[in-house]
Amino acid sequence: MLSADQQQARDTSKGHGRLEKRTLRTTTVLNDYLDWPEVGQVFWLQRERTEHGKTRVEEVFGITSLRREEANAEQLLALLRGHWGIENGLH
Repeated sequence: MLSADQQQARDTSKGHGRLEKRTLRTTTVLNDYLDWPEVGQVFWLQRERTEHGKTRVEEVFGITSLRREEANAEQLLALLRGHWGIENGLH
């Protein structure tokens, strides 16, 4: 169960022969402990990709200056997904 200072969002997509599941959890409880200017939220992102019967799991930890009022967990997940789409398109 998530506390009041935590949020979670999930999303699943299929395409190009693979299934991708993403889970994002955010918290503001660490903000006062971090020596990071203008920290808004800390997040944990888990990406699970299944392709050709093999599943790979990646975990990413991050800090954003976006406050909860500017981007809740669902909005942040969409922003991160868009970022990686751009990043992957450049390679």
